[in-house]
Amino acid sequence: IKLAGLTMVGWFVCYELFDGPLDIIGQAATHPVASQIIYADNAGWIYASHVLLGVCSMFVLPRQFHMNFVENNADRELHTARWLFPLYLLAITAFILPIALAGSLLLDTRTVPSDLFVLALPLQSGNTLIALIAFVGGLSATTSMIIVATLALGIMIANNLVPPLWLKIR
Repeated sequence: IKLAGLTMVGWFVCYELFDGPLDIIGQAATHPVASQIIYADNAGWIYASHVLLGVCSMFVLPRQFHMNFVENNADRELHTARWLFPLYLLAITAFILPIALAGSLLLDTRTVPSDLFVLALPLQSGNTLIALIAFVGGLSATTSMIIVATLALGIMIANNLVPPLWLKIR
């Protein structure tokens, strides 16, 4: 649901508000605020640090650990995840740069935080249906993260905290 919502907002931004991604990049290159996104000197280091944080999250965050190691039932699932997960990551990030550039071009970045660009762009243009779809996608992602994190923490506590304490007390 999150992927569908973000894709619909990205498609709306690219092809309804602009004449495609290249039009957004062309207009952003001459805009004082949006050009900072394109021409940042440390963009490569920021990208590398985000990739490193993403890799580390698989071992640190309970929900990522749960999905990768606890819910992995067979080698077949791991084989599918090897090609499907990178494809999902590519799809989920395909419209991030156009949305960020469009938000910098069309919205007042002093009053609208960049976290709200996905909702603010459709609302500013009067398309409440796209904004509603984006909201439902974000709500779905948030709900699933809370459910999986709660489940993972419950399993971690039940397996790694309670039995050692129980054995020590006995």
